[in-house]
Amino acid sequence: MEAPNVLKPAEEEEIVCAVRVLTRLAEHVRENRRLIERLSESERHLAAEYADAELLQNLSCELIQEQPIESLYEKIVDAAVTIMRSDYGTIQSLYSERGSGGELHLLAFRGFSLEAAEEFKWVPADAPTTCAIALRTKQRVVVPDFDQCDFMAGTQALTAHLQAGVYAAQSTPLIARNGNLVGMLSTHWRQPHYPSHRELRLLDVLARQAADLIDRKRAEERLRDSEARFRIMADVSPVIIWVTDAKGGIEFINQAYRTFFGVTEEDVQDQRWKFLIHPDDAQQYVGEYMRCLREQTPFYARSRVRRADGTWRWIASYGAPRFSSTGEFSGHAGSSPDIQDLIIAQQAVQEHAERLRLAMAGGEMGAWEIDLETETVVWDAKQHAIFGRSLNDTPKNMSEFYALLHPDDVNRIWQAADA
Repeated sequence: MEAPNVLKPAEEEEIVCAVRVLTRLAEHVRENRRLIERLSESERHLAAEYADAELLQNLSCELIQEQPIESLYEKIVDAAVTIMRSDYGTIQSLYSERGSGGELHLLAFRGFSLEAAEEFKWVPADAPTTCAIALRTKQRVVVPDFDQCDFMAGTQALTAHLQAGVYAAQSTPLIARNGNLVGMLSTHWRQPHYPSHRELRLLDVLARQAADLIDRKRAEERLRDSEARFRIMADVSPVIIWVTDAKGGIEFINQAYRTFFGVTEEDVQDQRWKFLIHPDDAQQYVGEYMRCLREQTPFYARSRVRRADGTWRWIASYGAPRFSSTGEFSGHAGSSPDIQDLIIAQQAVQEHAERLRLAMAGGEMGAWEIDLETETVVWDAKQHAIFGRSLNDTPKNMSEFYALLHPDDVNRIWQAADA
């Protein structure tokens, strides 16, 4: 038999050193792999952060552009689903006047079937759902597993969610800048899931954008309702009513305006309303209005205008300056009542007064007045002359006046005055 190979001590030491080196190299390789994996994971997180931030930035730009509001709601839901890595998403608007605690109305959704969406079209505040609980508490509600949710156990809402394939959800209240809850943004998953802190942080940014959008939509609706009410009231008014912009162009004329002048709103655009004014009055009237327009002050002027039948009528125009919520001048809102009859009446009074003055002057008659409550006496200059008294020497009351009369006439004058 051959003798077994026996390693020399030096050879054994070399082998041990080689094994140690290989072991350290293997550890370095494993550590490098872990570092690469962590670096790759960090890169993936950074890429996701960048993608989500870019998504929110692009959405912000779209929200300030003129787009159909429905498409903006859908884009918000799409962004929520992307940020939360969810399978479903919904956005709801609160109608506080419905029910005892308000109801949430579905505005847009993703992932759900039309039948499932119809099931949750209106959600009352007392419903056993995440969005209803969030509505009542004004706080985010997260249910990572519906099968373990106490408030949904045994309810029709749980059955409806499970039938739709939903096993987890979160609902985030949409709070307007005035502190009012205006809606809800929810995401849902097909399996138990709890969203990460990062996802919820980004969702809060999206929720602020969604709340601003709903609040803006409601402000626009209130404005449209207010404008509609104004138009209705203006159109039933018998007085001419008009609204101009900051440059003096017509924005609105009521039915009385259209009927009186026989024009449409288009006929008086581009300041063509100026041609309705009498040529002798146009320069003064238009000049005064343009001054008030420049100085953003109240406007008042009288002028003759051509009515639809071709006759000239006097109007008195009153305009109040309008300012936007940011303080910018928006034009004037005013009325122009027909004062033709008033002008005629004033002229008649003036003519009557002149005839009376001439008659009294020709008849050498004086005039006097008395306030029956205070007995204060007022004389004109002729009355003072008749009694030979200076203009500053007027009887203080009727007793002093009676003292100036012949005693035989006092009783007769007193009875006539008392009658």
